[in-house]
Amino acid sequence: MVRLWFSSTHWELTCVSGMTWPRDLPVVFPSFAMTNGDMGYQIVPRSLTQSAIAAATWLTCCNILTPQKRFSMAESKFEKGMNIRREVLGNAHVDRAEANKTAFDADFQRFITETAWGSVWSRPGLERKTRHLLTLAMLAALGKENELAMHIRATANTGVTAEELKEVFLQVAVYAGVPAANAAFAIAKKVYAELAEYTNTQEETK
Repeated sequence: MVRLWFSSTHWELTCVSGMTWPRDLPVVFPSFAMTNGDMGYQIVPRSLTQSAIAAATWLTCCNILTPQKRFSMAESKFEKGMNIRREVLGNAHVDRAEANKTAFDADFQRFITETAWGSVWSRPGLERKTRHLLTLAMLAALGKENELAMHIRATANTGVTAEELKEVFLQVAVYAGVPAANAAFAIAKKVYAELAEYTNTQEETK
């Protein structure tokens, strides 16, 4: 475990052996925090200064945060995110997105896979179904119609029922406005009709 701690004029880094290396340096930038429990270390700076640069250098020298490990961390988060993305949205959707990916949006696609899916959807604090209900509510409230339709299709993979979705949209009507909920209901009806038609077509071809 490595912990980097900042105060207004002081930082201190401690590694698993108990060795510490304090250094007085000025603090001039806003705060931020970064943690990574999977790799067995934690960096919790309270300000981004020369201290952070020096600490990162020290970590690298100690073979704790090497370029190879940084790359491995990113790959692990990407792979985890891609697996969850496929489980929620379905292989067909993700395959289409990957096929349509170009050099222009490749970095963005990787970003959402690592960040949205690999960092947030992968967290254990909420069950996946609960996380999906929250996502549906926020997309409806914000009027993100394309994303909402995509996530309504994904309810088949997360166990969210039509009855539960109706309750979510009623909640949206109260707290985000009737027009937002009205649009969400319309999108859901269209998506459910498309899914029913697809199911019927599949049954007829058997």
